[in-house]
Amino acid sequence: MQHERTIRRLIATDLDALLTIYTHLHTQDAPATATRLNQVWQQIMADPAQIYVGAFVDNQLASACHATLIPNLTRGARPYALIENVVTHPDFRRQGLSTQTLQALIDICWAQDCYKIMLLSGAQRGAAHNLYAALGFDGSSKRGYILKPNT
Repeated sequence: MQHERTIRRLIATDLDALLTIYTHLHTQDAPATATRLNQVWQQIMADPAQIYVGAFVDNQLASACHATLIPNLTRGARPYALIENVVTHPDFRRQGLSTQTLQALIDICWAQDCYKIMLLSGAQRGAAHNLYAALGFDGSSKRGYILKPNT
């Protein structure tokens, strides 16, 4: 049986589907209220620097990722992009959806004249690292550092 697949930018009505797929990110953060989530989503939808892309299988969100375009005064005043929250629902893994979703996001970032695209990945996530390398990301030329509050 052939399944209908669509890769597209997320729209305002995709919030519930996105929040559902985010349950597979394995974060330990306290959940935000529905009111707060809706406020933030409205901000995101109003900000052209926020780009969310999803892969849909039979109209169900199966994979998603996000990039923020960051204005920059160097490199000819070209922006750069930071990718975050790459996730695929476990029922749809190993079907190429993450690759297709990330490639669509990368294409949008290049079309916005970004001079580079960055992402961070958990040090232990070997399969994800292989995916990123296959898409052309260089995991050895720079080192990422993260600072989090002491809570």
